[in-house]
Amino acid sequence: MKTTFALGITLFALNMPSTVFSQDAAQGEVMFKQACATCHSLTTEQGSLLGPALHGVTKRPGRTDAWLTQWISDPQGMIGKKDPLAIKLLNQYNKVPMTNMLQALKGGDKTKIMKATKDILAFLKLNDAKTPKKGKMKRKKKG
Repeated sequence: MKTTFALGITLFALNMPSTVFSQDAAQGEVMFKQACATCHSLTTEQGSLLGPALHGVTKRPGRTDAWLTQWISDPQGMIGKKDPLAIKLLNQYNKVPMTNMLQALKGGDKTKIMKATKDILAFLKLNDAKTPKKGKMKRKKKG
C-alpha cells in the first residue's frame, strides 16, 4: 500500500508543469525590473534609490533562501511579526517599509506571487555570482 501511494505521488509530481518546481532567473529579471528596480539597484552602491543596493544580498548574514522568499513576498507581514532583520532594515532605511509590489502586480494571487518571488530570488543569486559593479543600475530608455 505504501509503495503504491509513493509511486502515485511520484507519478503526479513528474506530470506537474516544471514551473511548479523550477526557478526561472530570466523571468526573475523581468519581474525584478517591474517590481523592484524602482527602489533597488543590482550594484554595490545605493545611489539615489530608496532601497538598498542588492548585489550580494543572497550572501549577506541572515539572508537564507527561506528568509528572502518571505521578505520578497510579504515584507509587511515580516515587520508585523517583528522579524529582527526586517525591523533592522526598516530602521536602517528611515522607517520606510518595503512596498509589496508583487501583491499588486499579481493581483493578490498567492501562487503567482510565490512563483514570481522564487524567480526573483533565482535572478538575485545569478546577479550575486557576477563580479560586483559600482554605481546605479542603468535602465533602458522606453520608446
